[in-house]
Amino acid sequence: MRLALSDTAAVTLRINSAGLRGPELSGESAVPWRILMLGDDTVFGAELSERQSLPGQLQQLIKTRTESSVEVLNGGVPGDCPLLTMLRFPDLEQLQPKLVILHFDMSDVDDDTVYRSLLGATDTDADARPACLHPSLRSANPGPALPLPGWLQESAVFRHSFAALRHDVPSLLSITSEAAGQQQFTWISDHGENRRLETEHALRPLSELRRAVEATGAKLLVITCPVAWQLVDGRRIPELTRRCSIRGATPCAGREPFLAIAEFCARERIRFMDVSSRFQEQDEPLELFSRTSPVLSAKGVALYAEAISEYLFTNPPGDWETSENTAEPR
Repeated sequence: MRLALSDTAAVTLRINSAGLRGPELSGESAVPWRILMLGDDTVFGAELSERQSLPGQLQQLIKTRTESSVEVLNGGVPGDCPLLTMLRFPDLEQLQPKLVILHFDMSDVDDDTVYRSLLGATDTDADARPACLHPSLRSANPGPALPLPGWLQESAVFRHSFAALRHDVPSLLSITSEAAGQQQFTWISDHGENRRLETEHALRPLSELRRAVEATGAKLLVITCPVAWQLVDGRRIPELTRRCSIRGATPCAGREPFLAIAEFCARERIRFMDVSSRFQEQDEPLELFSRTSPVLSAKGVALYAEAISEYLFTNPPGDWETSENTAEPR
């Protein structure tokens, strides 16, 4: 399926039958370097071509350093968070990745508070796997909860369309734009308060995800990078700052968000890579971010992909111990 975005006419989105962005898979189940990348808009890369996206650039970098066959699959979903990733992973096991890389940033904390309130079972069976419906599907006077058709739940295009809808047409939703996840950066506005509890809740599904990934024989790596307002004065991107309801002093340069993620991953024996220092070292950090959306620019994605590639070759996944955890590649 192809979807041309009207505001970025040069970009065409292809969603394959597995619900991933990109072409149909080769069908080979024994690809030595099959990597599945998961996460939100940063991974999906709606403003970028497939080749410019984070999975696309990582695949190119790995291929320059190995003769092995490489596939880096784009499993990103706009508006995603660890809770939704954990619920979706049983449907992704069939892809047989050797490595699962999940991007997490602090926007996932606010996404988690939205989706967690909608968590419910897919049917009346007490042992059924829970499903989390998008908030824009909830009516003002909801009746009995009904499961979505399977094809709708699994459609990345569906999720992307509603991610756009919640931003562009909030008046059509039956709930406020804040509840629909438009306020993904409230942690910046109130960064003087302690957000540890909310961050812990948002990270908790990663424990179950690690167990599910390792049960398939694969490895899990959690990665993070800054969002624009952690490095840039919001006044330099006034329209985006206004649209994302950023208030208060920026940049929000405290290390607390990154430390909270690192401490959780260390405690839960999850491999973690933090590239925030590498981003901070750049001469002009504004160039690393899109001016129209709260995501990385092509240059920022390239820097992120380079750091991930270096990490993987410096710390080969085959040598990992689940109890070992390292942070930032140098």
